[in-house]
Amino acid sequence: MSDNKELFELYKQHATGQEKYTYFLLAAAASALAFAVQKTAGLTINWWLLPAAVAALFWGVSFFFGCKNLIWVQTAIYANYNLLSLKRGVHPEQPPHPQLAISGVEKALDSNAKKAQFYAKWQFRCLVLGGVFFLAWHVLEMYRNTLWYLTAQSTRTRARVLCLASARGRATVTGNVRHLTHADHRL
Repeated sequence: MSDNKELFELYKQHATGQEKYTYFLLAAAASALAFAVQKTAGLTINWWLLPAAVAALFWGVSFFFGCKNLIWVQTAIYANYNLLSLKRGVHPEQPPHPQLAISGVEKALDSNAKKAQFYAKWQFRCLVLGGVFFLAWHVLEMYRNTLWYLTAQSTRTRARVLCLASARGRATVTGNVRHLTHADHRL
C-alpha cells in the first residue's frame, strides 16, 4: 500500500510542477505581449514593424495554447477519474458490463492527454518564436536608426560645406540649390 501512496505523491508533484510551468509560460507570454505594446506605442505603422507584429501574434497564440492546455489537462483528469470509478464499480452511472465503457473512457483519456501535450508543446514553441521575431524587429530597428544617423551625418556635413563655401563666396545659388566650385569639394 505504501508503494501506491508514494506513486500517488510523485504523480501529484509532477502534475503540480506541470501546472506551475504552464502558468509561468502564460505569464511570460502576457508580459511579452505587454512589453511589445509598450515598446511600439507611438510608432507609425510601417513595414519595419512587421516582425514586432508577428512576435505579438505568436505570443497571443502561445497564451491561447496555454489556456487550451489547461482545459485539456482538466478534461484528462476528469476522464481518469471516470476510468478509476468504472474500474472500482463505484461510478454514479455504472453499467452492468463496464468493459465497453472502460475501453471508451481509456480512448477518451488517451485523446485528451495527446491534445494537452500538443498544446503544451506549441505554447512553448510560440513563446520562443515570438521572442525570435521581437529580437529580429529590434535588430532591424537598430539598423534603421543607424541608417538614419549616417544619412543625417552626411546631410550635416554637406550643409557645413555649403555654409563654408558660401562664406568664402565660392558657391552660387540657383533657386534653392547651391552649387560648389570644384575646389570646394575638398572641404
